Amino acid sequence: MNSGNETSAYFNTIARAYQLIAGATLAAIMLKWNQLGKPTNALTRLAPLVGAGSLTLLLLVSTSLISLGPWQVGVVGVMATVGILWGISTAENSRVFTPLTTRSARSLGNWSYSIYLWHWPVIVLGGLIGIIPEFWGYRVPLVLVLTIGLAAATYNFFERPVLNISLTTARARKIAVAIGLVATIGTALMCLAILRVPVASANLINTAAQGQQESDGPTADVLIDSSGGGKTVLVVGDSHANFWRQGFTAYAQEKGFTVVFVTKLSCPWMDIPAITPQSQDTLFNCQERLWDPAIAAAKEFTPAVTVLASRSVRSRDLLVDGKIISADQPGWVDVVAAGTQKALDQIVPFTNKIVIIEPMPETTTSMLDCLSTGAEPASCDQAVDVKTGTQEFETITRAIAANNLNVLSVSLDDLICPDGVCPAEVNGIATHRDNQHLTWDYAEAIMPQVDALFAKQGAPLS
Repeated sequence: MNSGNETSAYFNTIARAYQLIAGATLAAIMLKWNQLGKPTNALTRLAPLVGAGSLTLLLLVSTSLISLGPWQVGVVGVMATVGILWGISTAENSRVFTPLTTRSARSLGNWSYSIYLWHWPVIVLGGLIGIIPEFWGYRVPLVLVLTIGLAAATYNFFERPVLNISLTTARARKIAVAIGLVATIGTALMCLAILRVPVASANLINTAAQGQQESDGPTADVLIDSSGGGKTVLVVGDSHANFWRQGFTAYAQEKGFTVVFVTKLSCPWMDIPAITPQSQDTLFNCQERLWDPAIAAAKEFTPAVTVLASRSVRSRDLLVDGKIISADQPGWVDVVAAGTQKALDQIVPFTNKIVIIEPMPETTTSMLDCLSTGAEPASCDQAVDVKTGTQEFETITRAIAANNLNVLSVSLDDLICPDGVCPAEVNGIATHRDNQHLTWDYAEAIMPQVDALFAKQGAPLS
């Protein structure tokens, strides 16, 4: 896989050439074997065993029982598929392959390309019009039924009749091309008319990708912009600190201060024993990944204001004394409170003021998805969805701030989601790129109001 361009690595024909070569090679071998009258030898007698082993390997690769990288999954999957196809072609009457040679299995094989073409539109368009449920227990069966049903229909009523059309004359070929063009254009227009889904603008695509530019290195990203001169503002946190990058940088240049960003995706700034969201048994050491670089930056730049921003830690399970505890379990609040105080104690000596941005208001689903359908922006507004642990964490930070004049706990709820409702768009700017992250453009647009809130409590940026 090309780590520099994952899209190219996935879709580019050159990246997939080995798969095409493997299939073509097998086809050539089987053609020659059939021409020779299907001679039996020691190798062909092993066909059932090879096919069964390949099928087992393919099933294992499709689960989490075997941990492989993306390119390894691709190579092993192709090898297993070649083994299955060779085994069936060589010993199709073997009992091993009976389930794969039934009438139903052959029908699925005939429909397979149509299934491949239909499955993604079913998932995406079905989700947009609201017929595909979120719960996987309902979602998977429904997607399977719709996909296979549509594939069977298009195969029987379109693909097979088209394959039987005779194109021996020029007139027939012209008619076939005309019908194909009309059908393609008509289908596209019909989908747009029914779903009212315009082609996604470059602006929305860019908005959806915002905040994903951060590297996946072992330690935090450190960004310094000293073009504004003046005092230094340090910003520390996870992706909820990262989406302020554009806004703080532009505002620093305008108002005349230096900004230093120390961010690490999925790492809250609190000194807590968080575990990775991908694994339930691996410690996600955010002390080394984020907080140590943040303390080093504070020592070097002695910021006038340090801004701490992270998603509500309720999204992180904690590993305490070998036991995993979640935000709704006893002991979670105590661990978070201790970790919050510990982190603040470590950075207080190197900064004048500390501003804790309280957990950002979240919504149930992405308002950007709603905007992409062409709906009226106001119809995409959503009520705030208060997550478990959010209010508990706000209570912790507000209590600390009440007892320490140099620590501020600032809520942006009324600014971003007034009266408990989050607008999808403000002055033509999409506010959120998903259900929890602000867009970079909107974060930049509200910087004056954010600074005003900070200044009101005694920690102005400008």
